[in-house]
Amino acid sequence: MKTSKERQRKRTIPHVFGNDRLEELLWNLLDDRDPQLRAYVYRIHDDRKDDALYIGPPYIGPPFHSLIAWLRDEHGGGKFQIIIRRGKRIELSGIIGIAAPIVSRNPR
Repeated sequence: MKTSKERQRKRTIPHVFGNDRLEELLWNLLDDRDPQLRAYVYRIHDDRKDDALYIGPPYIGPPFHSLIAWLRDEHGGGKFQIIIRRGKRIELSGIIGIAAPIVSRNPR
């Protein structure tokens, strides 16, 4: 007989980009200046979350519109899980994939 832990289904985390509703919600939340918003961003390696790269206030700051560019430029892109909460309520939880920054090669 299986225990309740064995019967639990593994929850699939949705991909944000490619899902119009989630993508619009992400951009709206990144523009929202509500002081109750908290963002958590984790790099994903081998389908497991690493330590948090970004935690919103009171630690670093609120979610910000250039968060995606920051992940691309400062962290080299990749696969990330993003969670945005308003107080105790989760507003968005999903996976975002960001291409590595383009490196310009100017032969001189």
